[in-house]
Amino acid sequence: LSLCAKKWEIIVADNNSSDNSAEIALKNGARVVSVVERGYGNALMGGISAARGKFIVMCDADENHDILKIPEFIKKLREGFDLAQACRLPAGGGTISPDSMSFLHRRIGNPFFSLLVRRWFHVPIHDVNCGFRAFTREFYDKIDQRCTGMEFSPEMIIKASLIEAKIT
Repeated sequence: LSLCAKKWEIIVADNNSSDNSAEIALKNGARVVSVVERGYGNALMGGISAARGKFIVMCDADENHDILKIPEFIKKLREGFDLAQACRLPAGGGTISPDSMSFLHRRIGNPFFSLLVRRWFHVPIHDVNCGFRAFTREFYDKIDQRCTGMEFSPEMIIKASLIEAKIT
């Protein structure tokens, strides 16, 4: 896997998982960061704060994202974008595994919430809850993420809009 960079690291933020993912990650060369405070946002903030790079790619470990697309994200960041966001929803050109999200979230909740965020905050994002995105360290430091749960993802999109970040 060529990540279009000379140096890269894989960080797994372990939020007290019970599925041996931390051990598997260590055996495969990842750096595991233990995050004691429970919550999706807490885990991400812990992993991101441990990252040493100029570019950060976050990807949920639910096998719902094609990590071979990472070079496309990096390319966009090198072109000057602050945030590159994937989309799992058909409205944004994505596809979603039927068991990755409940029917109501997949067909009503997430598309409707994403539509509201897109309209209210003028962002080109069709899936504000998607956990596959890349951003620059500089951008992340500016937005001062605070949400500790699942609201972490839309918080980033909304704050990106408020600071007029370049989003793709």
